[in-house]
Amino acid sequence: MGANERDGIVLKEPTTAAEREAAAAACVKGLGLTIPCLVDGMDDAVGKAWAGWPDRLYVVAADGTIAYKGEPGPRGLRPREAEEALRRLLGVPSDAPAASDADDDRGVERFHARISVLVKDAGADRDGALGRDAFATLVPALRQAWLELAPRNARPSRRDELLSNESMLLKYDKDGDRRLSPEERKAMEEDERQETLQLFGAVDADGNGTVTEAELRASLGTILGEGYDRAKQHKQ
Repeated sequence: MGANERDGIVLKEPTTAAEREAAAAACVKGLGLTIPCLVDGMDDAVGKAWAGWPDRLYVVAADGTIAYKGEPGPRGLRPREAEEALRRLLGVPSDAPAASDADDDRGVERFHARISVLVKDAGADRDGALGRDAFATLVPALRQAWLELAPRNARPSRRDELLSNESMLLKYDKDGDRRLSPEERKAMEEDERQETLQLFGAVDADGNGTVTEAELRASLGTILGEGYDRAKQHKQ
């Protein structure tokens, strides 16, 4: 994926269980994970049975029933919903504060603080303005930062539906093998880029062919979707 390449994460597709386990170990180490992590077999039996690609949240009750089934990630990941399912299973009073509440406002604040860094990293010019190519680089990084820092507010949009598990496979998995080849991924990324470039005109308020950080901040609702608008209203 383009985002991985920008972060220097480039791995060959594993062809053996040992190679897959090595990739998983590198992921655990790189992310500093401390929770138990399991690796699916080369037949992807678990991933297919649970429709877990690329990622998904489930809560399984003690009797083995599914207490919560989340939407496909990455933008379908809603930790607050999973937490609410756990609270119901554990009998936590409904008026008890949620563990995620304390982080909501701080996450939005951290996101706003990161914007200037993301603009610079995307290749803004000396005056801090972004051309079309730099804007196309910035938007995916901006959306990823919003997802990481304010997951409760990130809600599916039309773009999210495109990137969801079944919708994406239906559109881009031309050979029907339930995974995206490098060529299929390239087609998906190109569609993403073209959609991002269509946003450029809406964000470029003065029509001068560049986007300033001020224009970007004023258009975050357009870029990030209604979840951002809800967070903004809540803050006010």
